[in-house]
Amino acid sequence: MIPKLFPSPPFKQRFLNDEGKAEEIRLFSAIRTDKSIWVALHSACEASFQSNHSCIDIIKFDNVTIKHQPIGLNYAYNLSGYTKFNLNGTDFYYPSIGVSKDGKLVFIAGFSNSTTHPSLIVSKLISENVTQYKYLANGTNINTSKSYGDYFGSAIDPIDGSVWLSGQYVDRSVSIPSNFPIEDVSRLSNETWDTIVANVS
Repeated sequence: MIPKLFPSPPFKQRFLNDEGKAEEIRLFSAIRTDKSIWVALHSACEASFQSNHSCIDIIKFDNVTIKHQPIGLNYAYNLSGYTKFNLNGTDFYYPSIGVSKDGKLVFIAGFSNSTTHPSLIVSKLISENVTQYKYLANGTNINTSKSYGDYFGSAIDPIDGSVWLSGQYVDRSVSIPSNFPIEDVSRLSNETWDTIVANVS
């Protein structure tokens, strides 16, 4: 059984406070290996009376089998790993996962807090609840775009087995095309982002 997860809070952003986009719990990324299924999502780090920050949840299922029933299918599995990734006072969201050639799970995610605009982090899961992470890109502006989160993804390189990860961060230097109407330039100033593609082996 999947551990109970609390509804995700609104994401905090510098200068936006509680006006970030609220998300219901849903899976954002999943990958299947020969023996396991991994899924990733974001949810509240704690119950709402304890915390209103969002964490990354990575869940591993082993020994997944299908049992044919008279009506439909039934799946059996073992819940073999459950990692919650968080840092104090920071919201993490939109995780995307991949499994490298050495069998380690890696993921990319967005993050922000009261002093950091929407940025990117990449991490490798060493063992349950043990990660090695590094900051990939620092955001430089607030985000109000409803499309933020659409360009987080992962893919396994078929040649060398490494993992390609993509994610969005908010960049003040992204310019609005000059042919846009002048009234749209001001409106879109907080709705631009950059996308990074990174290779992790």
